[in-house]
Amino acid sequence: MASTCLGGLELGGSRVSRTGWECSLGFRIHSMKTLQQILVCAFLAALTALVVCAILLLRAATATVAAIPGEIEATRQELIGVVEAVRNDLTAQVESTRQDVLTRAERQSAALRADVMTEVAEIRKMADRRLGDTLARAIRPLALWKRSGGTSIRSSTIPPRSPRR
Repeated sequence: MASTCLGGLELGGSRVSRTGWECSLGFRIHSMKTLQQILVCAFLAALTALVVCAILLLRAATATVAAIPGEIEATRQELIGVVEAVRNDLTAQVESTRQDVLTRAERQSAALRADVMTEVAEIRKMADRRLGDTLARAIRPLALWKRSGGTSIRSSTIPPRSPRR
């Protein structure tokens, strides 16, 4: 029996004895095939991992898309709550401002009423004085007329009018 390198392994399909150089080449061919098989297995494992990741990504995307309507509804409800709170706050502020304006207007009206009443009192006093003056001027000629027995009154007895102020 012929001796082969690698302890009787067939290299290249025949059992022929090989020299040292051929044995080294055969070992390399065998190690290259092993390396190729390892790389193919690694590639298949990576491809399997890629498919698993794609499936997980698809599931996550499906779950996300399925959750969107619920999230939209929850956001809508929160916005409705916020708008309602803002509306209530604004209504309260408007009511408070209305009360403040009403109170201020009533105060100003009362102050204006007091000022007007003071002015009316002053006007009344002045009208009373003028009316008193006018009546005093009218009474004097009437008194003279009555003393004269109801006959004519001379214009010289009527005092001249005082200028208006």
